[in-house]
Amino acid sequence: MDEIYSVLVTIDYPDAITNGLRRQTDLARGIIEKTRGDVTFSLRGEDLTQAIRRLSGQLNGENPDTDAEGGDVSIPRDDEED
Repeated sequence: MDEIYSVLVTIDYPDAITNGLRRQTDLARGIIEKTRGDVTFSLRGEDLTQAIRRLSGQLNGENPDTDAEGGDVSIPRDDEED
């Protein structure tokens, strides 16, 4: 997407010739920035999930190296009894 935007932004002709290309290029830039934000948010969310999983394992007395990649993690709530 960045490559397409880079090409579009270099086209510098009057709007009458390009039929609204500048506006479409601005819209593309907005979509690219939103997508970049979504990807960043998703990656950071995955990092947070893994950190919570490791912390939960440590709090439950498990070896932090054995359960670093997956598995269901149950975090007890305050209103639950043992």
